[in-house]
Amino acid sequence: TMPPARRAMSLPPRRKPGTRRWKSAPSTASATHLLLKALQIVLSPEIHQRGSNITPKRLRFDFNFDRALTAIEIQEIETLVNQFIAENLIVSSQEMSKHEAKQQGVEGMFWERYPDRVTVYQMTHPVNKEVVSQEVCGGPHVECTGQLTQRGRFTISKQESVGNGLRRMKATFNS
Repeated sequence: TMPPARRAMSLPPRRKPGTRRWKSAPSTASATHLLLKALQIVLSPEIHQRGSNITPKRLRFDFNFDRALTAIEIQEIETLVNQFIAENLIVSSQEMSKHEAKQQGVEGMFWERYPDRVTVYQMTHPVNKEVVSQEVCGGPHVECTGQLTQRGRFTISKQESVGNGLRRMKATFNS
């Protein structure tokens, strides 16, 4: 089991790139970025990730918000994530300084813990080149969001409170 300190801070489990589990999680990792953007659009631009747990089969996503989401809000978020997937956004990454990433408004969860150089994943619309998502992340990710259609429809399976002003969502892909 994960030590309590790591669990309380919602840090990802320690695993190394190249392991089987690591290689099989790019679709849920990419969906996590799309979920954050959808939450920011539907609920508030002040929504930020507070933790996550990603496996090849599902994602768990913690974020700051002070109430339960309505069924309509959940439906709007699912629709938006699936729209991003259908738009076949291009996923790219680049390394930059932590300072530069912060100046560009890149999403990040643990700025104080990041090394001086970070990897920023960007999801960009293939036609109008609009940046939809830009986050510090260790990856792995799909090359384009259209690859997620092979997994089925993105579906939020559960939401719950996990503390004062903190919500948790669980989501999967359903065929």
